[in-house]
Amino acid sequence: MLAGRRSLAFALVPLFGCAPSSSSGGSSYYARLGAMADGGPLTEQRRQSILAASVQSLDVGLAGVQFGATMDDVIALWGRPNAIWMQGEGRTQTIIANSHFEFQDNGLVEIDIHSADLPAFSIADGQVAMGEPCPDLTVVFPGARATDRNDDDTREVQLTSGVIVNALSMDGVIISISTERPQGVHAP
Repeated sequence: MLAGRRSLAFALVPLFGCAPSSSSGGSSYYARLGAMADGGPLTEQRRQSILAASVQSLDVGLAGVQFGATMDDVIALWGRPNAIWMQGEGRTQTIIANSHFEFQDNGLVEIDIHSADLPAFSIADGQVAMGEPCPDLTVVFPGARATDRNDDDTREVQLTSGVIVNALSMDGVIISISTERPQGVHAP
């Protein structure tokens, strides 16, 4: 699923440079988006900063950023995006290095961390860790219910708070950990 998002993102990035400007200041908007989207891989120093800032509660956020954060807040910690694209209806997505951040009306609602960016990243006191087999998330998170998006490679649960936690595996080990605050779910 992440690979599909990445290919879509890279296909759309060149459009920002060709986007028409409007007489109401649209050119500065497109210029700002275009200038933001030239990031590369995470440096070791940035990785350490993200891990040091990591949020402890999945109800609040993941990998140093909190739900509701602006795109500028995420960029301040994670660095410049490789891609930014608009989906309409206030939805914006970014790819920074190999990780994915989704915003609704410039408030962070989904965080998808890839193991290529944070290979030592884990949640739930290390019970769900990059590069390790994925445990049963309903056991790791008591009271959570499995969603209908579970299969051989994906484990997903909805916590009692309403936040969704997902672990994606490849070749039997976790390569991506994500969390999402669905519309209507508010901060604890």
